[in-house]
Amino acid sequence: SSAKPTNTTKLIQRVAHGLEVSPSLRKIASAMAQAHEVYLRRLRSRAGNDDGGGDDADADALRDRIRVLFVVQPRERNVGDQRALEEELWRRHGVRCEFATFAELSRWLQVDRDSGGNDAPTLFLQRGPDRARYEVSLVYFRAGYTPSDYVADESHGECAAALAGLAEDSHDADLHQLLCGNAAWRVRWTIERSRAIKCPSLGLHLAGTKAVQAAVAREGVLEAL
Repeated sequence: SSAKPTNTTKLIQRVAHGLEVSPSLRKIASAMAQAHEVYLRRLRSRAGNDDGGGDDADADALRDRIRVLFVVQPRERNVGDQRALEEELWRRHGVRCEFATFAELSRWLQVDRDSGGNDAPTLFLQRGPDRARYEVSLVYFRAGYTPSDYVADESHGECAAALAGLAEDSHDADLHQLLCGNAAWRVRWTIERSRAIKCPSLGLHLAGTKAVQAAVAREGVLEAL
């Protein structure tokens, strides 16, 4: 027979029954889905289909080939909320997701300048020559918040020529050297230069760091800006 609930168990059940379910998961997924839809609208606009017309099959094909990219850390343990977001995006919004580390993206990330015209290049993810190629609408960073994420390590593999070409656009010698010597920074640079929506962008990412916050808190810094 099942054990009788203890007083502690009864207390936990009573407290849990009165707690409201946090809306954070739903709201974050909703915001990500809205960003994804903005990307789709821009894509349709460039294709001359501003009204979003077309049959359901075309719409489904478009949604299947354009995905949200989660940039994650290797051997990630904090996967619970990440997978919950993935499930929420798919179940409520019909948005598919892909997960990859910086090391994996150094091999799998691609850019297509021609598809973007004079605008920023389009970002793609392809896990191998025989795998499907997905256009990336939104890059959601769950990695890249600490310096250890950007340790130079060429064992990650060489980026494709298209990625290296982005570094050549820079006339900053120090930046060029950094990008050529660090696969993770090359991936970040490639993402920042692409038309994919970033969550967060590099500027906002830096603004959230303690070092930058401490620097701008010094007297006269904000006034000078």
